[in-house]
Amino acid sequence: MKSWSIRSRLTLWYTIVLSLGLVLLSCTVWTALHQILYNELSQTLTNQTQGLEEYIRIEDEENPSTLAHEIDEFARSLPARHVLVVAKNNGAVIYQSGERTGD
Repeated sequence: MKSWSIRSRLTLWYTIVLSLGLVLLSCTVWTALHQILYNELSQTLTNQTQGLEEYIRIEDEENPSTLAHEIDEFARSLPARHVLVVAKNNGAVIYQSGERTGD
């Protein structure tokens, strides 16, 4: 049986090491980006929810009869395919938007 030349063995070894390095780097970058984007999305949703909660609190005190209309206006300002459900502490739904298909 003929043994491989040093050139072939080094080429194979470098190919394996480079491939493993690229896979490791790719996994690290993917994990980091996933974590960063998830945290950013979570923070954005939290901020929007707090803003809407404050807005509802103010509108509810001023004129509770137009609250559903005001929430509908807010829901229409959201990007397409966002669904908004607003409920009281007891779970009673105050407002529920329908799913929109485009702006």
